[in-house]
Amino acid sequence: MDVSVSARVSGSVSNGATHADAYGRASLSVGDGGEINALQARAAAGQLSPVEQGTLARLMDRAGGGTAAGTASAKAPKAHSGAKTAADFTVTGGNKQDKADLNAALKYLQQTDSSGKAVSPTATKLIAKMKEGATIHIIHDGNDSYEPSTGVLNWDPKSGLKVTSGEGIQSAALGLAHEMDHEVNGTVGKPTGDGYQNTEEKRVITGSETTIAHDLGEPTRKDHYGSTVVMTTANAHTEVKSGKIVDGAIAASATTRH
Repeated sequence: MDVSVSARVSGSVSNGATHADAYGRASLSVGDGGEINALQARAAAGQLSPVEQGTLARLMDRAGGGTAAGTASAKAPKAHSGAKTAADFTVTGGNKQDKADLNAALKYLQQTDSSGKAVSPTATKLIAKMKEGATIHIIHDGNDSYEPSTGVLNWDPKSGLKVTSGEGIQSAALGLAHEMDHEVNGTVGKPTGDGYQNTEEKRVITGSETTIAHDLGEPTRKDHYGSTVVMTTANAHTEVKSGKIVDGAIAASATTRH
C-alpha cells in the first residue's frame, strides 16, 4: 500500500525498500513496510531492515504489544528536565558518529542564550512535543523525509540544503526540525499549484522552518526546492548576516544533489 510522506525538498528518495509520494524536505514516496504479522515473520527470520525495525516497534507499541525478535525496543517514557538528546529517541541505521551528530543537532536547535532563554523557542517546543522513543532513521543520501503511516523520520546528519533564494545553505539540523514538524503537527497536504507544491509543505516552510531559520541566523525558503550539499557537521550553514559558512564547512568531497 502506498502512503503519503513528507520530505525536505522536492525530489526522489530511496530507503532500501519500496517508494512513495512524500512531503518533508522533499515530495516523495515510501512504502508502509507491511502489517505487523508480516514484519514479525521477517523479524523472526532476522530479515528486517533498520526502517522496518522502527516500523514494527511503532506498530507494536500502538497495538500494546511487546518487542519482536530482531527489533530494537522503543525507549520507555521518562521524566526529565532540560534538552532532549538522542537517548530520548529510537535511532536506527546509524553509527556512533551519526548519533553524535544527532546530539549536536538537538543541542544546536535547543540552545539557550546567556540568560538561559531558548534562542529558538519554536525549535525547543517542537522537539519537546516529539514522542519519547520516536524513530529517527539515519540515512546518507540527503533525502530527509517523514513517513506518517509508520512514524519513521529519515534524516541525513551531513545534508545541508542550498536554497533557491541565493541566501546560502541551511543546516542538516534545520532539516531535522522540518521533519519533526511534519511528525508533530502534520496534516494531509493538498496541491497548492505553486512552488510549495502542497499545503503541508507550505505550512512547515512558511511556519516553523522560517521562524527557526530567523532565530538561528540561517537562510530561509520561498518554495519547496533546493539542492542538498554534503557538509562536515550537522550544524554547518550559511550565516545570513555575514554570508559565511559557520559551525562547519562544505565537505571537501561534497556532492550537490538536485
